[in-house]
Amino acid sequence: MLAGDASTGGFVWDLQAGWTPIAGPGHRRPLYLSGDGNVVLGGTDSQISLGETYLWDRTTGTIDTIVAPAGTTYPFPQAINEDGTVIVGFVNANLEIRAAVWDETGTPTLIDPVAGGLMSQAFGVSPNGEWVVGTRSGGQRAFCWSQATGVQALPTIGAPTAMVYHSGKFASDDGNIVVGYRGDTRPFSMESTSIIAIQGAATVRFRDFLLARGGPDLGPSIVVRGMSRDGMQFVAEANGTTYWIDVDPVVSVAYCSPAVPNSTGAPGQVAALGSAEVAEAFLALRATSLPPGAVVLPIMSMTQGHVPMAGGSAGTLCLGGSIGRITVGAASASGDYELGIDLSAIPAGSGATSVSAGETWTFQVWHRDVAGSNFTDAAEVTFR
Repeated sequence: MLAGDASTGGFVWDLQAGWTPIAGPGHRRPLYLSGDGNVVLGGTDSQISLGETYLWDRTTGTIDTIVAPAGTTYPFPQAINEDGTVIVGFVNANLEIRAAVWDETGTPTLIDPVAGGLMSQAFGVSPNGEWVVGTRSGGQRAFCWSQATGVQALPTIGAPTAMVYHSGKFASDDGNIVVGYRGDTRPFSMESTSIIAIQGAATVRFRDFLLARGGPDLGPSIVVRGMSRDGMQFVAEANGTTYWIDVDPVVSVAYCSPAVPNSTGAPGQVAALGSAEVAEAFLALRATSLPPGAVVLPIMSMTQGHVPMAGGSAGTLCLGGSIGRITVGAASASGDYELGIDLSAIPAGSGATSVSAGETWTFQVWHRDVAGSNFTDAAEVTFR
């Protein structure tokens, strides 16, 4: 599916239907196309900010105007999700640029900047439409937003400064992986380089992310142009060449798996994401298939074990020796839980300690359940 602009106006084209003009008054220029090819977002002027912003539905032929939230003007749409039901961008709010999201009914919502931010702009949305990413505070910080979590500032590479921008552009469906840009010029220029963030962990250069997983060295300037919905495949440009990159962010090996099924009927699972390189300090735990909203307690040890029904739990404790634990948390409504791990102060039975290269740590998550408690399986990580 293609969308483009001709002397007669905008159009979409595919192998089955061929050429379909975008009807309506004015010269309608397509700017963004939904993943299913049925929704076109565009404007009636070469600069979307100077003309009417529209949404065209190919299946019905209807055209809707994108409206700014009350008290704001000039909507600047920047991205559309997979099925065309969510649009993100920014608007002018009393001379302050504010990120905004439009739902499937066309209703706009302002995304408030992170505390201390002077402005915010949304540049990307996850395929399922749940996560919005962009930049705030003059481009100094990237952010990730959802209705459930609100705005979350992502870590920067180096101290935030007005001379270096950070911005999110792509987000996985679970919001756990965000790819964006960092540079000294305007976002998304060829002078920028891509970065990747894992929620709750850290932000690193995309080049370092690849090298830590045995990937190719594509040089210092890599620009990611697309990401799969699970955050494991990327399309990127480097050195004048376009690459398809398949990288699994999971750096752990499952141990003591599968776990005893919990009240959802499925066994809880945990994995470590990011990098096993100690120097990168880029590691997060992700637990899935937990009871929705369950109280959770991440635990870890350098010794593995196998203790069925430990402490009266329905599950199996997979750790032994000196066991550390992190502050109690809670699973999301979908039964997921993510937590960044500080490798310079990892909990151990006798207190916090720093992880060293060559050490192997095993992580597990204990959680409350409808009747008592249970454990996930375990995730083993050997650090380098």
